[in-house]
Amino acid sequence: MKRLIKILVSICIVVGLFNLCLLFFQKVGIRINNSSEFSNMAEVSPQTNCVLVRKTNSIKNFPFIFGERLYLYDIDKNREYLIGNCLFPFYSYGDMLVVQNNKVYYNYFREGPGIELYSKKLKGVGTGRKILQEVGLYTVSSKEIYYLNIEETTFKEEKNYLYKKNLENGEIKTVLKENLSDILRFDHGYLYSWNRYSKEVLEINEQTKSIVRCPQNEPPLWIGYVDSKQFLIIDESNIVLYNKRTKKKRYLVKNIKREDELLNEKAKIENGYLYYSNLKSDFYRLNIKSGKKEKIISLLSFHDIKKYIKNNEHYTDINFYKDYVVIDLSYSSSKILNTMKRRLLVFNYRGKLIRNKKMAALL
Repeated sequence: MKRLIKILVSICIVVGLFNLCLLFFQKVGIRINNSSEFSNMAEVSPQTNCVLVRKTNSIKNFPFIFGERLYLYDIDKNREYLIGNCLFPFYSYGDMLVVQNNKVYYNYFREGPGIELYSKKLKGVGTGRKILQEVGLYTVSSKEIYYLNIEETTFKEEKNYLYKKNLENGEIKTVLKENLSDILRFDHGYLYSWNRYSKEVLEINEQTKSIVRCPQNEPPLWIGYVDSKQFLIIDESNIVLYNKRTKKKRYLVKNIKREDELLNEKAKIENGYLYYSNLKSDFYRLNIKSGKKEKIISLLSFHDIKKYIKNNEHYTDINFYKDYVVIDLSYSSSKILNTMKRRLLVFNYRGKLIRNKKMAALL
């Protein structure tokens, strides 16, 4: 009996050391070139072709954990790199994921108030370190992080003030005391957000301490820099180009009525074109100057994908990367058992399906 126990222990040690070596070589292989000055929450790493992917744990994985695992998926190499393990039972990684300067920023889904933000090196081990307590929205560079936080005034009103934290010395400064919500993006030197009480989009230049305000009744889903004279606003029914000098709006898309054609919160501007999508998972390329648009992707036009989603409950997480559009698709495979399946769909910007990758469902 003792001999059998020794043999089993020896096997476990050998397997453990082998997997540790695999983990080490996997970490060494991570290469990511994120040249963007800032990275915006939930946009992951749009200047690269690397995707952060959450996965459920399996008994086949080493080390065994109760929570989720976080991987960096290199589309060009078609290879996954383990970034972190969610070690706490009943915890999972949240949707506030960002890669910036070879670090990953993340939160956990759990019960309780506030959202805690952590960071760790892509090649590092362990659980990382806590950056912020009870953060709302954020955008981060290699040296500092801008974020919204809830402050209580003497009138018992919740105010989402804009703060800045130095990641090197931990110093926190108040940038703007306004009721900001729904969005916070950094784009070409400007911070964009929305004042929910005054109903205005704000373009903030912290260097010059100037603010451009644009009336906007509906909460914006996305705001982006076009050029020194204009920025673009997307809400669920409209795409608006705002001229800062004339203070006039130009509607590129207006008053969408059909529910399945309402707009998504992810977009990309490149070389004078806006790339965006709707709830039906139709993707468009829109010429900002001429206003002409063309559909480049329609999920329902792909037979292998149509069978997943037609008449089935499904959810999509869409991200725009350097050379690809990536859709994390979860869909119901059985209405009786309510089981879910999952696919990672990768398209190029010409609408060609590059990869249809099967993954374990999170739901």
